[in-house]
Amino acid sequence: MAENLKDIYTDEVILDIGETIYQVYKKFDRNKFFNLVKQNDFESLKLKQRFDRLAESLYITLDLPFEEVCKILIELNDYCKGFKYMFLPEVVSKYGLNHFDSSMKTLEVLTSGSSAEFAIRDFLNNNFDETFEVIKRWSKSLNEHVRRLSSEGIRTKLPWGKKVNELYNHPLEIIEVLENLKEDSSLYVRKSVANNLNDLSKDFPFLTFKVFRNWKGKNEKTDWIIKTGARTSIKNGNKYVLDLFDYSSDISISSIKFLADKKEYYINDVAQFNYSFDVKSNVKSKIRVSLLFEFKNKTSYTKKVFFLKEDYVDGIKHFSGLKNYAFKDMTIRKHYKGIQYITLQINSKDYKKIKVKII
Repeated sequence: MAENLKDIYTDEVILDIGETIYQVYKKFDRNKFFNLVKQNDFESLKLKQRFDRLAESLYITLDLPFEEVCKILIELNDYCKGFKYMFLPEVVSKYGLNHFDSSMKTLEVLTSGSSAEFAIRDFLNNNFDETFEVIKRWSKSLNEHVRRLSSEGIRTKLPWGKKVNELYNHPLEIIEVLENLKEDSSLYVRKSVANNLNDLSKDFPFLTFKVFRNWKGKNEKTDWIIKTGARTSIKNGNKYVLDLFDYSSDISISSIKFLADKKEYYINDVAQFNYSFDVKSNVKSKIRVSLLFEFKNKTSYTKKVFFLKEDYVDGIKHFSGLKNYAFKDMTIRKHYKGIQYITLQINSKDYKKIKVKII
């Protein structure tokens, strides 16, 4: 989550949240809620800490037994949808670990309005077996948001989510859940399944390769899932996965040219990288062209692969193109002065490396 997302919680937004809760529960003290949220340190809190503060403030202000809080949260779901209400499932994960059935029912409802993949991980850490049984049931839900939760909540490397070490002991059970979703009608769900497989591929490459191989060619939706889920395997040059998706290693590359338009750049400059090469293949093969950037950081280098294009070749074919890249600082990437390395990759294999300098 980008750090500046925390800035959505302006005074106006917090007041609006309090007013919405008041419309559902007339005993809700909006001023108390606002003051609890906006304690002196609020401005210094990061996004996840603001979720926690909002959840705590809501629970304290309601001052009701947990079961009653759940009833209010379920009713709120009809009115509280979108990112700013992502803190609502946190109320359940913070205060509902000892109220399993009520918590599961509440998260099943809340996920359609504010997403519960972060909250469910507290329950997986607290009571893995029972929570996983619920997740398996959710994977067959008629509600696409609940089906997505069944996949997203058990990702081994869910971004910004709490780590659930026990998931690494159950890769086959995770795949059992994904089997229920591999032909899902919802792209929202299929994206989660692909991301889940991509996570698994980093720690269980052979197991996920078998999934890719078994699922390939069975369904158009499933083919999209496994191609997207195999992206890290492809970037890393996994030979078995490359061959499975027709990225043959039995190709001949010649006449390679790869140049930058300048040798030195300032921060915010846009660089242009031009490439060309010829490919010869005796069988029909897919050719994937990408650039591997090695960005200088404070102590070493950070790698990032940028996909450029792909096409089939059967015989001899010429490839050429360009990539513009802005050396502009972003939330997810900061540029440092010094040498940066860029490598032309063909079917995930390094072919020509050049270097430029940020001054």
